[in-house]
Amino acid sequence: MKNFTILVFLLFFNIGFAQQVKTLVLKEIYHKTMESTNKQPDFVRVDAKGGVVELSTKYNNGCTEKVHYEFNFDKDMSVLRDGETYGYTYFARIIDGNCETNPWREPYMKPGSSNGGWAALLGQTRYDRWVQQISGSGPYNYARARPGSKDVTGVQRGQFSAKGYTKGTHTFFYFDIYSYSHDPKETCTYEFLFVYELTDDVPSTPTTAGCVAPDCSSLPGTIPVWNFQNNRGECWCPEGMVWDRMGNRCVMR
Repeated sequence: MKNFTILVFLLFFNIGFAQQVKTLVLKEIYHKTMESTNKQPDFVRVDAKGGVVELSTKYNNGCTEKVHYEFNFDKDMSVLRDGETYGYTYFARIIDGNCETNPWREPYMKPGSSNGGWAALLGQTRYDRWVQQISGSGPYNYARARPGSKDVTGVQRGQFSAKGYTKGTHTFFYFDIYSYSHDPKETCTYEFLFVYELTDDVPSTPTTAGCVAPDCSSLPGTIPVWNFQNNRGECWCPEGMVWDRMGNRCVMR
């Protein structure tokens, strides 16, 4: 499997007499590992409302640890308005195993934007004319604090702001996820890059961008997700629950 995945969002708009506003339209979400190895996450889900990565890492002492990384936006991020601010939360949490790693290389995630940051995946997109018109960042958020440190852990809040405007250009924000092991084959850095195009000819009420969601109405309690391993929509039980075939519903583990 090629070590590169692109999620393309097709945007559909209601054309009519809607008021025209200056907007930033989400064109694509690029995401992939940024290491030379073939290390891949166990699970990835992302859309205009947030993203999740679950990643297992084996350390030099033979211990394996699985970390859940997640970010969620306060509102759908398909279309941003110039001059407005958009909040989000993000965190990293150990969900299986608890290994001692190199004290300066604990698992973490980090948000960033075009204003003051540079995403690793920019050179692999099909866009150009990059401008610094989304601002905002947040601290490194660790799955586990290093001994004696002031590392940030737990759920953190941040915000991105759409400021400035140059029609026909592109801008971005991103989330980086990092897990380090003394074994280079186990080290993994994963990036989500949200690419926007600046335009003023989009109606003020666009529809939501995203993958076509599967119909989960016959599977009570499940939620629609996009499985990047087989490139299709699936119905999954929420975290901490499993599917009960006999009862035809999600139940606690």
